[in-house]
Amino acid sequence: MPKIKAYGPKFRDWEGLMGAVERNASLLPAVEPHMKALQEALARAKDMKLQQEDLIGKRRASTQVFKQIVSEGDEAARKLRALIIATLGSQTELLKQFGISTRRRKSVKTAEPLPKVETPNVELAITPTAPANPGGGKE
Repeated sequence: MPKIKAYGPKFRDWEGLMGAVERNASLLPAVEPHMKALQEALARAKDMKLQQEDLIGKRRASTQVFKQIVSEGDEAARKLRALIIATLGSQTELLKQFGISTRRRKSVKTAEPLPKVETPNVELAITPTAPANPGGGKE
């Protein structure tokens, strides 16, 4: 039997209330119709909660089956499209009717030559510089 989690405290509260009423029945006249209604509500709520948890498990199982069927359908569609391409050819415009794009040669764009930019002819004169104090600090 699965554990009732979220409504467990509420159900325990109702059961505690019913137990307290039963222990003190002599002090509470005309409580019977309300006790009976609470007992019925508790029984129906527990039954419905179990049914709900059972449906959650079935939903998960049905989701797994559904995903498997969709995967099989994708594979069948892929094979059917491959057969259509093999039958009609890969470049016919009829492929669009089947949701298949035609294979066209990609046009090769020729790159425009970059304009030449004239750079000034500048010579860099690098002159080595001697250290200010070659002796290491003593003068």
